[in-house]
Amino acid sequence: MKILSHKDIVGLNIDAKSCFKWVEDMLIGKKKVILPPKTSIKPTDEIFYNVMPSILPANNTAGLKVVTRYPERIPSLDSQIIIFDFESGKINALLDGNYITTMRTGAVAAHSIRLLAKNDFSKVGFIGLG
Repeated sequence: MKILSHKDIVGLNIDAKSCFKWVEDMLIGKKKVILPPKTSIKPTDEIFYNVMPSILPANNTAGLKVVTRYPERIPSLDSQIIIFDFESGKINALLDGNYITTMRTGAVAAHSIRLLAKNDFSKVGFIGLG
């Protein structure tokens, strides 16, 4: 099993254009992915565990992303990604998910703007939780 820390992932020097392209490929190929709804466990009003599974049968890969929130922890949000061999169920990799999540979120937002924005817009509004 490979373990990639935040430092390891940042050290890959993945640029925004590459991430944008990977997200585009994912959005186009979404029908080929088994993507059940997110499961959220909230032991208290302020703490949660979100579990997001997916399976890419064509790549013999399954994955789980787990995001946790503990308000007293800094940073309060933390995420890990577990990659499995789909045929055997064995773990192939454990990845720090924080940088990957940040890059993916930005790339999805960029795609949304590119596809949904009017060409002649003059104002931009931002809505978010963070």
